Amino acid sequence: PMAREQALKIIRDSGAALDFAHQHQILHCDFKPGNILVAGEDEIRVIDFGAGFDQSSLSATEENSCADSRQATPAYASPERLAGASPDVRDDVFSLACVAYELLSGEHPFGRCSAREARDQGQRPRRIRGLSRREWRALHHGLAWNRSDRPRSVADLLVGLGLVATPQPAHPRHRFERHP
Repeated sequence: PMAREQALKIIRDSGAALDFAHQHQILHCDFKPGNILVAGEDEIRVIDFGAGFDQSSLSATEENSCADSRQATPAYASPERLAGASPDVRDDVFSLACVAYELLSGEHPFGRCSAREARDQGQRPRRIRGLSRREWRALHHGLAWNRSDRPRSVADLLVGLGLVATPQPAHPRHRFERHP
């Protein structure tokens, strides 16, 4: 596992970046450790929104094309994304929860299995030592198999983890750049 203070900063700042994107109707759709850049002691950037999309301007036909699960990395994608369901904020919540679990424990919550494989095998993430009951409950809900059981936003997950004080999103200090 990473040093707890550093892990929490990465979770908080990358969560704030995802929340900022969600407030602007942009879903990431492929959030994973490889899409987090640590660019100095105080600079965290979330990159590669190439699989993401603007949910405010999509027609039904376009939305279905964005639901292509081949764009999602199986070890971090929600069961719904892997099944080809239309993307949802709670899919990014699931992905962030997977990354948070890995940063805090040093292990992937499902041994690098996809969520669908882990669910079908009856896998459950082990509780991480050092997390309070409230923090573990928030992280565990973020890893729920069903969207309806997950926090409704990244901000809610961050509040549950004790990383922000209120459900009001923390805006990242850094500018988003959408790369082609």
